[in-house]
Amino acid sequence: MKASTPRHLPLSLAMVANTILAIQSVIADGGHEISLTENSDTSLSATYDGSSLEVSVFNTGTDRWTVLLPASVDLNVVGPLLYAWLEPDTPTELNLVEPNTPAEIFVSSDIPLIDAPFPPTYTFLNGAESPFALGVDTGDGGPIFMTFTDNGDSGTVPETGATGWLMSLGLAALFLVRPLFGRRRAEVRAD
Repeated sequence: MKASTPRHLPLSLAMVANTILAIQSVIADGGHEISLTENSDTSLSATYDGSSLEVSVFNTGTDRWTVLLPASVDLNVVGPLLYAWLEPDTPTELNLVEPNTPAEIFVSSDIPLIDAPFPPTYTFLNGAESPFALGVDTGDGGPIFMTFTDNGDSGTVPETGATGWLMSLGLAALFLVRPLFGRRRAEVRAD
């Protein structure tokens, strides 16, 4: 009896397989680092080797950016590459990074897994550095790694100090108003 093989792997299985292959890749020491940090749905910071001097970030819409990197960056654009970092609190959503030209990338955040334009080439955890080089610096031939950290959704959680203060204010108002309603009921009953 011949074993049957599914014609199409489910998207999640393909992502796991790509991630395992990425982890098995040789991890080079040193090199260069592209660091992307989402601060909110309209704010993304980017650095190359810790500096933002030769890096430009353009917000092109809610959770959308174009990042221009130094001219020495070559992200080896060969066909449709799509890198994804998992959302920190929602593993069914992704932060996508798509090289457009050797020194330009498109960044999209909070993309539901089912809405990804095509399966990501590789998927990483939030804040993780790519375990293999995504390109090379043509100035010195050093490998380029990338990190994406999503801090953007943490701002939507209420700050506990302000929440406690507002709750105290509401309770104080309730205790101040309550005696007024109690006197009004007593006056109505007396009539």
